[in-house]
Amino acid sequence: MVAYMHLMLLATACFQSTIVSALPTPGEISANWADSAFVICIKKTYPNYPAGVTDPNIVLGCRNYHKKRGVTDLEADNLGSRDIPGLVLAPGAECDGGPDAPLPKNFLVVTDIRAGAANWCDAMKSDLIKFGLGKIDQNFNNAVTKTANELHGHKGVALSILFAVTPQGRAALKGATVANAALLKTCTEAITALATKGGQGCTRDINWYNAGKAKGQTSTGARAGGIDISNGPDDFGYMSMEFMAPS
Repeated sequence: MVAYMHLMLLATACFQSTIVSALPTPGEISANWADSAFVICIKKTYPNYPAGVTDPNIVLGCRNYHKKRGVTDLEADNLGSRDIPGLVLAPGAECDGGPDAPLPKNFLVVTDIRAGAANWCDAMKSDLIKFGLGKIDQNFNNAVTKTANELHGHKGVALSILFAVTPQGRAALKGATVANAALLKTCTEAITALATKGGQGCTRDINWYNAGKAKGQTSTGARAGGIDISNGPDDFGYMSMEFMAPS
């Protein structure tokens, strides 16, 4: 009997330890919706953001608020048409609030972002080539949040993706015979990178207790940020991803 009681106490302690380890840590999830510095900058010109954004130069001018460095775009004058030698992502993204910032109040699991990347880029393709600016504004009802030690689904969140092409990038697109394929591939890679953990993207792991399986689990949520895209030695464009309260 003594041995049985000892085993029961050990099991209870392990169960409680699993729950405690899954409790929210300070700064794990934002308590309220708040505009990032990048969004505040965009709203100076487009107060109804994410609606109404039309000028890629405004987006490019605000990327300093994602970035830790200043960015100066080259003018497109006298550049002419040329093939794209190779579109390349920056080694890593700049994430709102730095590497340890909390997840949005309601967040999307990164696999949902990566699953939508190719379709979103296909939807942006025409505007990217014509205007140098691609936009995705989409509301989701499959976001999650965490209270106590459990995740709760069917929450709302608005996703805004802006892909702004620099003047020299727009000049390159006009004469590139492989522009569509290169653009779609790089666009998809950029969205995927932003939603990939391991140093390149803007993500955060969150621990929670799965009552159905009676064990702790870890999920990875997507955070806001942006990533540079270069065309050979030239600055080609910038992609931003933001999460806001659903409209």
